[in-house]
Amino acid sequence: MLVNLVVCIAIFFLGHLSPVLVEATSQGQVNELVAFMAKLFAWILPSLEFFNAGPAISTGAVIPWVGYVLPALGYCVLYSGAALLFAFLLFEDRDLA
Repeated sequence: MLVNLVVCIAIFFLGHLSPVLVEATSQGQVNELVAFMAKLFAWILPSLEFFNAGPAISTGAVIPWVGYVLPALGYCVLYSGAALLFAFLLFEDRDLA
């Protein structure tokens, strides 16, 4: 349970920070390992800032179905499907019963 919680929190924070890390590493002189890890996190983890509707909600703006909800739903379905496929591949030979 503790490992699951730590992994979920790490994915949450890195998923929100990965676009910021990539932008920060592209602007200045940064260690190559840091730049590589930022791009790796941005490629592997979901970009959770894509689902952030907080600014629109706080200003009272209407969130459009075609411009926001449907692309976010498609991204969610595709990423969830890829994660499930990866999990099926990991647990293919395991007897969990």
